[in-house]
Amino acid sequence: MNFGHIENTEINNKFCFVCGDDIIKNNIVYYKINDIWKIYDFCQLCTTELLKRKWFDFIKNIKKADCEKELKALLNKKIPNKLTIDSTINSQEIDELYWNDNFISSHLIIPNHIDNSALNKKLNLISIKINENLIFDYLNEIKLLFEEFNL
Repeated sequence: MNFGHIENTEINNKFCFVCGDDIIKNNIVYYKINDIWKIYDFCQLCTTELLKRKWFDFIKNIKKADCEKELKALLNKKIPNKLTIDSTINSQEIDELYWNDNFISSHLIIPNHIDNSALNKKLNLISIKINENLIFDYLNEIKLLFEEFNL
C-alpha cells in the first residue's frame, strides 16, 4: 500500500485517546486530509464506535439543550457528516480512514430513515430564528422537529 506522504509515523508511546490502549500495528488507524495521511489518535475499536456514535451524540446534545445559548452554539454547526481529527464538531473533517489493509469511509453512521440534508435545513431555519433574536418556543420547535424525524 502506497500512502504517498505520511506524517507522524512513529507509534512508540502513542495511545488511544478514548480507551487508553497503546496504538500498535494491530489496531492502528490512519486518516487522510488533503492527501496527507497521519496516524489517528484513536484505535480501530474506538474509531468504529465513534463512527457509530458521533451523529447520535450531536442529536442528543441538541435534545438536551436547556437554554438558548447552548442551543444556538450547537445549531450554528451543522450536524456532522464525517469524523473529525479530534472527534469534536469544531475541527477539520477527515477525508478517509485506513486500517487492516482497507480503506474505510469517514462518514458517520446515520439511521437509514433520516434525510440528514433535510434535517440540517430545518435545524438551520431554527438557528436563523434564534440568531435573529426572534421570540418563539425554540425548545418546543426542536421537539416537534425531532418527532417529525422520529428521533
